[in-house]
Amino acid sequence: MQTVFVKWGDIGQDPVDLTVLPCSGRMKELEVKRTQEKIEAIGLPSPEEMQSKNFSKGKIGEVSDLMQPNNPEALTKFAVYASTSFGGGSVEAMVKIGRKLGEISQSNPSVREIEAPFLGCGKSGFTPDIALPALAGGFLETRHPDAVLVLRNDDTLAEKVAREALKGLFAPHIVLLVHGIRTHANWQEPIKDTLSEAELIAQPIKYGFFNTVMTILPGPQRMIPVARIVREYRDVRQKFPDAKISAIGHSFGTYALVKAIQANSDISIHRLILCGSVVSESFRVADMQGRLNAPPILNECGWKDLVPVIARGAGTGLGAPGRFGFGTTNIEDRFHDYGHSEFLTPEFAKMYWLPFLKYGSIEKEGTLSDRPNTNWFVSVLSVKGMTTLLFIGLLLSLYFAGRSLLSLFV
Repeated sequence: MQTVFVKWGDIGQDPVDLTVLPCSGRMKELEVKRTQEKIEAIGLPSPEEMQSKNFSKGKIGEVSDLMQPNNPEALTKFAVYASTSFGGGSVEAMVKIGRKLGEISQSNPSVREIEAPFLGCGKSGFTPDIALPALAGGFLETRHPDAVLVLRNDDTLAEKVAREALKGLFAPHIVLLVHGIRTHANWQEPIKDTLSEAELIAQPIKYGFFNTVMTILPGPQRMIPVARIVREYRDVRQKFPDAKISAIGHSFGTYALVKAIQANSDISIHRLILCGSVVSESFRVADMQGRLNAPPILNECGWKDLVPVIARGAGTGLGAPGRFGFGTTNIEDRFHDYGHSEFLTPEFAKMYWLPFLKYGSIEKEGTLSDRPNTNWFVSVLSVKGMTTLLFIGLLLSLYFAGRSLLSLFV
C-alpha cells in the first residue's frame, strides 16, 4: 500500500480527513495572501492568532490541536497549523512535524487521509528534495497503518522534484561500516543492530588486523582496505541495484573510504560519516567529482583524540581532521569531548547518526561548542613529520643506550 503521494494542485480541492496549513512567523506577502484564502475557504483562525495562542515564540516544528472548520462547505473534517519557519527552518523541524501528523492519525480514528502543501519549501528556504523526505519520513515513523499523506503543489517542476525525492524514501538504504587499525571491529555488530531497528541495512566491512607500521608508512599496503571496500561496494550494488548506499568510517577506515570513492567512478555514496578521521586536511568534497549524492559529509571530531594528531605528525599523507576538523565547504565538523573510539556505541549512533543518515539532520545537542585551547604538546605533535622525528629519536636513544650498556661488559 502506498502511503505518501504527491499530487498536482492546491490543498482544499478534494475531500480529506485532515488539512495542514503552514503557520510561519515570517511569511512573504504572497504566501500570506494565499494562506489567508485557504483559511477563509475552510473557516479557521488567522495564522497570527495561532502563533500567539498555540506556538512557543520562535519555535518551529510544532503542530496545533485539531480544529473543526467553521465553514460547513469545507472539504476537510479537521485542520491543523504547522509551525515551519520563524526566520528560517530546519530539517529537524520537518521530521518533527511529520511525526506529529502520524501521531494524530494514531490517536484519532477519523483521521486517515492527511493533505499538506509542500511544507518547508517557502520561507524555510528548503527545496522539495530536502524538506519533503524529512516530513514524509517522520510521518512514516509514527503513522497509523491505514493513514496516508498527500502532498500538494501547483508548480509542475517542484512536483516532479518531489516525486523523484520521495522515490528514494522507499528504496533500501544500505550503510557500509568500515573499521580502523589494530582492531577486529567488535563495535560493528552493535551498531548494525541499532541501524537495523530503524530499517537501515548495515553491512560491516572487515579488512583484517592492520598494524600501526602498515598505516603510517606510505606504500601499496594502504590499498589493501581500499580494494576491499571497492569489492564490497560492488557486491552490495549488484544485490541492491536501486538502493541508497551510505557509509560510516572510523580512523584509517576514513582514509580508505575516501580513497575508494575518489578512485572509482562507479561508486556513488548517499551520505558519508567520518569519525576519528585521518584523511588529509587538503581533501575537498569536490575531489569526489559528484559521487556524494547528499552533501555535506559529517565529520565527527574528538577533542581528546590523539590518534589523528599522531597520524598527521608522521608526515606521510595523513591528517588530523578527526581532532581539529576540516574547516571547509560541504563538510560539517561536529565536535565532542571524546577520545578516539568513544563514538562507536549504539547510543551515539541512535542519537547522532540515525537522524543524519535518514534525513540529513545534524543534531547539535550535547556536542562541544566551546572548545579549550590546544595545549603545546598536542600542537607540537601535530606538526608534519614530528611523529617520525620522535620515533627516529627514540630508536637512536635506544641504540646508543644499548651500546653504552654493552661497553660495560666488553
